[in-house]
Amino acid sequence: MKVIAFILAAGRGKRLGSLTLDKPKVLLELDKNFTFLDYHVAILTRYGRISPTNIYVVAGYKAKKVIVKANTLGLKVIVNRSYNKHENMYSVYVTKKVTDKDSDTFIILNGDTIVHPKILEIMLSGFMRVRNNTNNIALFAIDTNKILGEEEMKVLVRRGRIVRFGKDLSPQQAFGEYIGLSIYDNISYRKFLNSIEDYVKRGVTYVWYEIVLNSLVSTIDMIPVDVDSLPWIEVDTPEDYARAKALYRDILKDLLRP
Repeated sequence: MKVIAFILAAGRGKRLGSLTLDKPKVLLELDKNFTFLDYHVAILTRYGRISPTNIYVVAGYKAKKVIVKANTLGLKVIVNRSYNKHENMYSVYVTKKVTDKDSDTFIILNGDTIVHPKILEIMLSGFMRVRNNTNNIALFAIDTNKILGEEEMKVLVRRGRIVRFGKDLSPQQAFGEYIGLSIYDNISYRKFLNSIEDYVKRGVTYVWYEIVLNSLVSTIDMIPVDVDSLPWIEVDTPEDYARAKALYRDILKDLLRP
């Protein structure tokens, strides 16, 4: 099984203020000389058993700094030069240039989201179980315990399958929040990319990639995976960043020791 991982890290993170004046969010440090990007690579290689050469960072804001860091980690970089004109859908779109028929599994991880490594393990083991019986599948990590509001990217589930993504979904109806980690087989990822390309051709680019997925719920088997109360955090504000550093210090750091 050849697995390709894409870390989406093109945005600036304006709500972080001065913290991202000279660097993108993915280069913020969780510990001394240990950035978000270091963390993502650590869990993808150790818990996902993915070679660094099969990990791509989609960079945009301050891309040159991301390239320098990626080179030290043995990663490849795809530059989204239109990051300030489009939403994260376009960062998925630019991955099309490096997909090939030999890659049968694709992982998308939002670069500003710090997830417990066991979430990745749960996702990959679930993917392999389902993959043994079918194809044209995609798995999405869902937090079913979080109290939901207007900002969360929520999912609606029926008969064990995701039928809609949206921040506008009613918290009472929603199954939970999509946390920015998903896995696709070759068939489903190519359908996803083709649908995104249709959006781009129509000039509809300032949307989240999750909204594009709504057009595919009848053609791709989209499976929600409960993260089982394991911790994770999306970093949008200085307060989020402080919580992410505390999470790393108190829990995650020990999980990465040799």
